[in-house]
Amino acid sequence: MSDRQPSRRILERDDRAVSNQVGYILAIVIITILMAGLVSATSGLVTQTTEQGTEAELQIIGDRIGAQILSADRILATDGTATVVLNPDVPSQVNGNSYTVTYDKSNSKLVLESTGSGITVSIPLETEHEIDVESTQESEWRIYTSSDDIKLGSPGGDS
Repeated sequence: MSDRQPSRRILERDDRAVSNQVGYILAIVIITILMAGLVSATSGLVTQTTEQGTEAELQIIGDRIGAQILSADRILATDGTATVVLNPDVPSQVNGNSYTVTYDKSNSKLVLESTGSGITVSIPLETEHEIDVESTQESEWRIYTSSDDIKLGSPGGDS
């Protein structure tokens, strides 16, 4: 029996193998925490970049539609009986989401809003003639004149 007690003491004092395992587990825990922090920090950056991209794209689309409306307004101002039909080349979606176009008559602004993210862009747009947006969400847009108005709607609209 005396032989067993010394061997037991030797095992109790020998903790080298345990320290290697504990060190390995601590290293994995630290790496996991660092990775979680990195993912958390970069996810906010990706969201912000996506929102900025959506806003920039809406601004470009609004500028294109606005330029076409101003062209129709100038033609209508020159010749009040002219029939104008313009098809602005704009995408049907912004960053995978559809968007709406409205005209705020009180502030004379064309307003574009992404339906997925809720980002809104306003384009100042003053014309001599009334602007009427017939439908707010289209995959294709058509700008045309009707008597003394400028209309923005689908290609199936009156021309």
